[in-house]
Amino acid sequence: MQSKPKVAVLGEKPQGARWLNYLLRSDLFEIVAGVPRTSEKNIWWEGESFASTLNSAGISIVKRADLARIDYDIIWSLMYGFIIEEPLISKASLGLNLHEAPMPRYRGCNGYSHCIFEGAVTYGTSFHILDAELDNGELIDQEIFQVGPGETAKELYARTEYVSDLVFKRNLKSVAS
Repeated sequence: MQSKPKVAVLGEKPQGARWLNYLLRSDLFEIVAGVPRTSEKNIWWEGESFASTLNSAGISIVKRADLARIDYDIIWSLMYGFIIEEPLISKASLGLNLHEAPMPRYRGCNGYSHCIFEGAVTYGTSFHILDAELDNGELIDQEIFQVGPGETAKELYARTEYVSDLVFKRNLKSVAS
């Protein structure tokens, strides 16, 4: 039997916690370490924190620099809000990120608001290879959808969360193999 890929996860936000739960429930990966934005409190308004999800699953919480001393096959950003250093990425066989915006148009933060301000008619979510540049790696999967007339950034955010969940889950088996 082939061993499960060892994964280091870095994340935050309720979406990151939810995606971590998807990884855990899939039973396709061995999560060897987790890096939350903070391990002390939930900085988001609602939902489970990334750190509490790591704690509940018994996954070691480490600082990003500690990953240099940990063995992992995949480094996976789960809504992690910081650029991950190239040595940590190249240490892995694969680096992954799900960016809740269509790339390359909306790299970085707050794509929902930029989309609404610009009057764009489409939006989406992008699953891509992680590299040291902000939301720059090769696309693995992308889902583009229409922006509704009069849709707000908050409504677009909520709809993108749903679409991102679908994209995340549909790529789990192919990443594991």
